[in-house]
Amino acid sequence: MKLIFHLNIPAEEVFECLTDMQRFVASHPVIQKAEPLSEHSYLVHETLRPLGIPFTFRYPASWSYQREQKTVTIRARVMKSVGIEMHFSVTATPEGARVEETVGFSSFLPVKPLMQRVFRRQHTLWFQRMEQVSKASS
Repeated sequence: MKLIFHLNIPAEEVFECLTDMQRFVASHPVIQKAEPLSEHSYLVHETLRPLGIPFTFRYPASWSYQREQKTVTIRARVMKSVGIEMHFSVTATPEGARVEETVGFSSFLPVKPLMQRVFRRQHTLWFQRMEQVSKASS
């Protein structure tokens, strides 16, 4: 699945929000906390609200990134049954930044269509909040 976002904040700011855990958590709509496990690995605490009922879970995730290319890859294993790999490529535009996100899912369960819907909705909110949080802290 490929998603594209246009933000009115500098590309470097977007990259920092993707790689700095405090900024990542502050802007993400469903992640409450990320506890360090090692240098680039975290135990992520997330709450979704399907049908308005909170459902909280946690999972390990790892980050890798290339600062010069402004690329970030996040890999996670959710509930020991769904592998998720997200690759973000951030480029500067005259208005701010363009983010191209590629998301892959692997699971023995038939969850891909549901996960795609959740990711489209949550990541759209995430990048909107990233822009708002960045502007508020400036």
